[in-house]
Amino acid sequence: MATTDEVFKHYQEGVTHERKRCLKAAKHLPDGWEVRICIEKYAGTVELVDPDGNVTNIEGGNDSGIVGEVNDAICIANGFSI
Repeated sequence: MATTDEVFKHYQEGVTHERKRCLKAAKHLPDGWEVRICIEKYAGTVELVDPDGNVTNIEGGNDSGIVGEVNDAICIANGFSI
């Protein structure tokens, strides 16, 4: 059985990995744009916010889940069609 320290170290490594993925995705956003991942019980959504504060809900039109929706949001922010 894993010790508490081992579990915590594994958790930290996972958080660090996810943080790096978020920073990598953020590099592709134009200035002033935001991608928000909203999580509530039984649901998760991705929102794209333009520099004027307008919010667009990114619908799950692909099979990639939240990762695909984040990618779609970045594409839209950069003017690409999805």
